[in-house]
Amino acid sequence: MKSVKNLVKWTLAIMVILMLTVKTGWADSFNMADIAMAEYWNGEKEEPMGSNTVKYNEWYFGYPVYSLDEQQYDWNSAFVSWCADQLGYISRDCFPRTNDPTEMFQWFAQRGYQLYSNDSIMNPDGSLNVRAGDIAFISPEEGTSLKAGIVTSADRYSVTCAVGDVGGTIELMQVEILQPAQNIVFYPVIPAETDNYLEIVEFLSSKMNLNPAAVCGIVANIIYESNGMPNALGDNGTSYGICQWHQNRWQDLINYCNSAGYNWESLEGQLMFLWYELDNCFPDLKNTLISCPASPDGAYQAGYCFCLTYEAPEDLSTKAEIRGSEAMYNVFPFWYS
Repeated sequence: MKSVKNLVKWTLAIMVILMLTVKTGWADSFNMADIAMAEYWNGEKEEPMGSNTVKYNEWYFGYPVYSLDEQQYDWNSAFVSWCADQLGYISRDCFPRTNDPTEMFQWFAQRGYQLYSNDSIMNPDGSLNVRAGDIAFISPEEGTSLKAGIVTSADRYSVTCAVGDVGGTIELMQVEILQPAQNIVFYPVIPAETDNYLEIVEFLSSKMNLNPAAVCGIVANIIYESNGMPNALGDNGTSYGICQWHQNRWQDLINYCNSAGYNWESLEGQLMFLWYELDNCFPDLKNTLISCPASPDGAYQAGYCFCLTYEAPEDLSTKAEIRGSEAMYNVFPFWYS
């Protein structure tokens, strides 16, 4: 009977992940929100309640713990770290392994991650510039301890976070944000394909000799286009790759790689094609990117111009502003802080 119940729980968790990928467009790769929601729907909790005996503590300490001392074995941050570990973040040294929310907050600050500011938390259209998988630090009430959570969704007015160790369970906490709130702050987390982004940054900076602003402007667009995944499909199957080359440009990618001896499905082949297009099809854009100053403001300009000219998505000006802000507030501090 227990095995049947476990099967039902995991089936529900998988269904939730599938629904989330359809609803939010995360189908290309899991992020921390997917992991957190699966744990929530799986009903992970202390057993027995009040004992602090839970798999996140066992993962952190390396052995089962049993105690009624909630402070000693608090697993709020251990839950967040565990979710990050499922994606390889900790082994890549881009996320802390800790059971202390204050220590986690300080880790982000010391590594140069930038909090969403009053300017960057809002998109030009008034929606929140907070993404599923970002990290929230919450002080529910004055005098209460800091809590770490994983953003699972955000709309125009509120953010929902998965927060561990709330009465011994994982709870979804919704925070209304009509303006930047004082009791919650967010750190953006670079998406899961960290190894790909490292390769992309090294290619753009070392092989193409682009300055930091240009690198960050291109990377910001790649984040929104494909999450750095060479096999990403979009626009109902008509766009492909890290830059979501559409229809004829997808065929141009294939033709270029076949003639130049690259695999058009590989990250290397797609980066070489990006280089080829900038040199031969968008020389004015490349000159603009080169002229951007190596600063956060320059990264904004590069992200904006690359979106406007190279990517040219629908709702052009709004998305160009969003990607410029991504380059300025998130990508530049992460790589060039």
